[in-house]
Amino acid sequence: MSNTITVKMLESRVKYLNKITNSPETSYTRSGDKITANIGNHYLDGAYSGYTVDRMCNESGGVTEIFSGHMPKRDLYNKLNAYISGIEEGKRLQDEHVNIHTTFGDLQELAKIEDFETQNNLEKLNQ
Repeated sequence: MSNTITVKMLESRVKYLNKITNSPETSYTRSGDKITANIGNHYLDGAYSGYTVDRMCNESGGVTEIFSGHMPKRDLYNKLNAYISGIEEGKRLQDEHVNIHTTFGDLQELAKIEDFETQNNLEKLNQ
């Protein structure tokens, strides 16, 4: 197996990044004569003998730079994998947080039921 990082490998990671962030797959949409940038789309940009990932931020094609400047493919590949891992971990923690709150809410409901049953039993004893 080669240790070379290819443009195709970077494009694959960017495609996956768009998928996990529910971002558009393509950078632009053509409607008749009008071309509009797809806000939120991440894309691979190559210049200055290096690469970076940008994200569309308006319909005119303005971008936000995800990483600072262009860099060698290997450096971008490593940064991109770390970025993706961070997003995946954030989603996992968010899901875990939702599950904890759901479980906590269920426990609160059970406690209310138990308190009600306990109170009913105490009332029966006092009669």
